[in-house]
Amino acid sequence: MDLDCTLFPGNPADTCDLWDGLNSVPITLAAGQISEVDFGNVGAIKGRKFSDLNGNGVDDSEPGVQGVQFLLTGTALDGVTPISLCTNTDANGNYSFPLTPGDELLVTEVPPPNSIATTPLTCSGSFGDPATPSTCAGFSCEFGNACLGGNCAAKTLGWWKNSGNSSITGADLCALSALNLRDAKGTHVVFISPTNCAAYGGPTVAQITAGRKAFTTWLGNATATNMAYMLSAQLATMTLNTRHPNGTCSLVGVSIYVGTPPTTKPKCLGQGTMTPLVNSNGFITLSALMSDANSELGSYGLTTSGKTDRTCQGFKETALDNANNSESKRG
Repeated sequence: MDLDCTLFPGNPADTCDLWDGLNSVPITLAAGQISEVDFGNVGAIKGRKFSDLNGNGVDDSEPGVQGVQFLLTGTALDGVTPISLCTNTDANGNYSFPLTPGDELLVTEVPPPNSIATTPLTCSGSFGDPATPSTCAGFSCEFGNACLGGNCAAKTLGWWKNSGNSSITGADLCALSALNLRDAKGTHVVFISPTNCAAYGGPTVAQITAGRKAFTTWLGNATATNMAYMLSAQLATMTLNTRHPNGTCSLVGVSIYVGTPPTTKPKCLGQGTMTPLVNSNGFITLSALMSDANSELGSYGLTTSGKTDRTCQGFKETALDNANNSESKRG
């Protein structure tokens, strides 16, 4: 809002207040000078696109995503003229549209390829006449997506059985032996005895060599006839992946997309309880999945056809298999 400041005769400058009907701002002007004041009562249609690393649908100060297209559609205040605009996010993931008065305006995200939305793809609001400040606050919407996997480049079961076998250390074999891993008969398997793992200096070279051979045989023989065996193989593979991080991703703090767990008894991954491990967007932290799988193997080591918990173990086995093949949707 512009108002004239009247200069008193003989004064080179004077002070007056600009008033927008709600607030006043003092300014000092010299003769012929023009001043503009932003009262902040005209909003905008804007928002942000973020990479939802943990898949929780909330922007936890996560990185913005550049180059995502957004559409603005609706009808102008005359009730007739259609509104149709598009814009792209900047380097920080921010987007904005020109001041566009209209009713029932809709902002729609054009989803990037190879991603899964963790927030609604649309957001609505209105933008009134800027001449009436109370109606033109605008609105802001945030949109989150998690990218399709591949960015963590985990190694597969086959790789650890073959090419990666020589990379397995004595400490790895001891860590694997401490898990509740099972074989075809549901028997707990160890690759180096706890006594040798606890010995001064750790296991010997001969014990490590024998342990690697035993692990390779066990891993190569895994089948889903006993689902606990197959789940054990995928859990062991992911355990090695987390213990041998690469330059792309350490897998620490990673969340993966698993979808909706099956309805089973006992509850699968806490589904239907007050403390589900899978959030409403279908994501679970990798550490929670691994911990739950190991705990379940301790309780249900033999899950052949018709056995309790076979269905849930199959769900977890698939999730870990996808993650080991870098096929999971993850942040």
